[in-house]
Amino acid sequence: MILATISIFTGTDMIKRAEFQTLNTNLLLIQAKVQIIAEKASFENNFATQEEEPKGPLVGTKLTDDEKAQLFSNGIISSNETDDYYYYLEQKHLESMDLGNIKVKDEKTYLVNYNISRLTIIYVPGYQSEYTLENIANIDINQD
Repeated sequence: MILATISIFTGTDMIKRAEFQTLNTNLLLIQAKVQIIAEKASFENNFATQEEEPKGPLVGTKLTDDEKAQLFSNGIISSNETDDYYYYLEQKHLESMDLGNIKVKDEKTYLVNYNISRLTIIYVPGYQSEYTLENIANIDINQD
């Protein structure tokens, strides 16, 4: 009985670690692709300054002002500035970025801010009350 309990806890811990690593890897892959897209769009916009919206072909579905306000009020995004360019990445967008192996459960799972000076990758469902790649990457999964 004790051995079975230890095995269950060990198995659960391994699954939790694998899920965390998968999420972190997916966010890093998205960040790498989005960085290239944002820089290319900025370049195609005659070297846009960091405060200008990249005018080139950004990938994703742009958030409405209402969606942005709701995410801001829920603490998922930290800025509701007009120079933040938030786009949802749906499955079709991930596939167009050669990231089709990343599967989304909901079409509003991954969010990107294409502002060159504060490019941000956001996991909308959150992980342990954290939403951005930077914060999720810093979670110590051994502290539970």
